[in-house]
Order: sequence, then C-alpha cells, then structure tokens
Amino acid sequence: MVHFSPQIDDNAFVSAAYLLFFVPHVVKQPIFRFINTLKKKFSPELKSGAHRIPAMEKSMAPILEKERPDQGQLLYNKDKRIAYLQTLEEILIEEQPFLTKGYSIKDLSDDTGIPAHHLSCLINKEYQMNFQNFINFQRVEYVKSQIQLEEWKQLSLEGMAWQAGFTSRTTFFRAFIKNTGKAPSYYLGETHQKV
Repeated sequence: MVHFSPQIDDNAFVSAAYLLFFVPHVVKQPIFRFINTLKKKFSPELKSGAHRIPAMEKSMAPILEKERPDQGQLLYNKDKRIAYLQTLEEILIEEQPFLTKGYSIKDLSDDTGIPAHHLSCLINKEYQMNFQNFINFQRVEYVKSQIQLEEWKQLSLEGMAWQAGFTSRTTFFRAFIKNTGKAPSYYLGETHQKV
C-alpha cells in the first residue's frame, strides 16, 4: 500500500495566506464603499442637507405640527403620523409599558394598535433611534424621575435597573451613560448632593 503525504511548500502557504487575508479585504472595501455611496445618494436627509439631531439634545415629544421634509417617504400620511405620535405618547405616559422586562416592538404594537413596521418607522424618523434605544431611553428617564423617592434611595444600582425594566446591569450602565453622559453612580451622587 502506498502512503501519500501531502507536502506544502512555502509558496503554497503564502498563496493560502494571501487568499485568506488579503482577498476578503480587497473585496469588502469596494462593496462597503458602494453601499455607502448608495446610502448617500438615496438618503432624504443628506439630499435635503438636513442633519440628524442626537437624541439627547432633542425633546422626546416631537412637534406634531411640523411636517418633516421626508414625509412623502413614510409608510403613512401626516394625519396618521399625528395620531400615531399621540397614541404612542399616551401609552408611554399612562401605562409605562417599557418597565416590562423583555418588552418588544410587537408588544408595543399590540398595546398601541399601531402596526409594528409603522412603529419602527415612526420611532426611527421622529426620535432618530431604533426601538431598543428608544425603550432604554424611556427606562433611563424613568430612573431619573424616581431617583429622589425614599424607596428608591434604598435600592442598589442593580435594583434600580431591575425596577426600570432592564434585564442586566451592563445594559443599564450602557444605556444610562449613552443617554446622560454619566455613569449611574456618578449621576446618583450628583443628584443627592443637590438635595
């Protein structure tokens, strides 16, 4: 019986390394450039010269009377937009569904009666956030509003996160820093010093 033992010379090794590392990089870069070019070409915000406003610098209650320049690109008309925003705001204020752990866009759709794809579009266009960031923003605002209450002063940071609907300490910290620019413990210390 003849045994075959494959031999790899240095040239084959270099060729394999070249194919594994260099070719994907060469292929990926033009594809990403092409995608970014398409985004710029078809993005209504960039066409009109409007720039996105960071969520922290903007009120959560959008101006209902103001019509956005990209209104024609939405899935719904102006009247529905106003009705959707009012319904969404009422549900968020009265029922605070974001305090439910694992709350999803389907749950919000069921609570508001707004189709999930319309909700997603509404949140993206009006608040410049995706759904999860929007819910986390609501949770952080809730923590900030409750932090002075006596029963909340007894809670640990994990307890506060749990009360606000967060499922992990890490998610709470990231969301808090993203929306306030400060770690929860630092913010808490500052708040108690002001009182």
